[in-house]
Amino acid sequence: MDAVDLRRTLSDELHARAFDNFSGSGRFIRFIYLVEGNADVIVEYVNKFLEREGQAPIPLSSKFSSFNLGHYSLDFERHTEFISVSFIQKYDSLLVGLSPDAYNARSVALPIEWAHASPGQIFHAIWLEVGGEPPDGLTEQKMLQLMQARAVAANQFSDGAAQVYFAFDIDAAGFSRVALFNKSMVASRLGRAVQRIVELETYRLLALLGFATVTEYGSKLDSITRHVGEITNELAEQIKQPDSHVEGMLSKLSAQAADLENIYSKASYRMAATKAYDSI
Repeated sequence: MDAVDLRRTLSDELHARAFDNFSGSGRFIRFIYLVEGNADVIVEYVNKFLEREGQAPIPLSSKFSSFNLGHYSLDFERHTEFISVSFIQKYDSLLVGLSPDAYNARSVALPIEWAHASPGQIFHAIWLEVGGEPPDGLTEQKMLQLMQARAVAANQFSDGAAQVYFAFDIDAAGFSRVALFNKSMVASRLGRAVQRIVELETYRLLALLGFATVTEYGSKLDSITRHVGEITNELAEQIKQPDSHVEGMLSKLSAQAADLENIYSKASYRMAATKAYDSI
């Protein structure tokens, strides 16, 4: 690859993920599938769907593709550990509140069931609704009911031009719900805000994969620590004996070292990935 081709490749990688401008209201729904040696199977599943919709298939080398499918668009992203499929739907502006079909998979006319039926393992699903101004009398209890959550985090941004609400619980349909009430944010800025909110929620959960690894190996490490301590104490006593069994103790110590190395080899990649996701 010459210098020009390299620059073009890097530029395409940087600018391929264009923001979707939201001139009115709409929704952004993303499915994240973990890649566990079956990335090509997931891509093939998506390509069969695109073929039925009269679209060209996603090239094997493509990391990002976007398709206009009439009343919605489909975005595809391929990463080292996961593949994401997103549905973006836009409609006329709402003055107040969210669309009546917000978070209703049966009434939004999107291929939600198809996404759930993918051969890839769904790691996370995000449903973000973009609406108008917050309705009067919007209490914490009403937001908890709307978001199907035990707790909701809220914040204003862009000098109060918009409000965002996060539900960290997973709803009955398997989605993490986000609501964005737009007062006066322009389309381009609103599109960037939507994209960044979805990315934030995506990598928040991916970073927590490291917690599962720590939980899995934490008890094993405690056991190794305890056994090594016992072996070390016994080894110290054996050395003092004329008929010691030091070689037997050393073999036990080597076995514990092998177990520790095995845990390190399995956990080191996950810990490095967790740091990377946290940095993002």
